[in-house]
Amino acid sequence: MKLGAFLISLNVKDIKTSKEFYEKLGFTVFAGDIDKKYLILKNESTVAVCLKVYLTKIC
Repeated sequence: MKLGAFLISLNVKDIKTSKEFYEKLGFTVFAGDIDKKYLILKNESTVAVCLKVYLTKIC
């Protein structure tokens, strides 16, 4: 049975650091815009990670 793609959304404080971390794990930027504070990264198979900068301050 083929399940298709999975998308995991994560809130991050530093999108550039998070992007570098996931690139070290083999992910590449698939969509998004770092200037608009969100990226979608994909690995070789079917897993995608959506990184989005916090919109509000978390205490």
